[in-house]
Amino acid sequence: MFVLYKRMKDVDDPGPPPGLTLEDIRTMTLEERVAEWPKQWKREGIEMGERRGRREQLRYLAEIRFGAPTAERLSALLRREDDLRRLDAIGEAVVRCETGDELLRRASQAGHGASPKA
Repeated sequence: MFVLYKRMKDVDDPGPPPGLTLEDIRTMTLEERVAEWPKQWKREGIEMGERRGRREQLRYLAEIRFGAPTAERLSALLRREDDLRRLDAIGEAVVRCETGDELLRRASQAGHGASPKA
């Protein structure tokens, strides 16, 4: 509410504009919040798409490096992972691990909040 009042407030005017009621202010702040919803939805959609894209990329890279069975098992672990930093750490593990089993172990640890780095 303060932001709205500050925006409407004239520098020399110490009070709210004449004729403006508390209900007007509440309605305007609700309108401002409603106007923000599409932006929020867009941000959330972008984040969701980014996580999905990273999951698909990690699965693809794991398949190239360690074969389809490892990639399938990794994919099951990735479906439960939403944290982008942990997905990045798993991506690093795809590059650094010597075996598919090591990758799956590190990915599993990352899913439990542990760092997948050895």
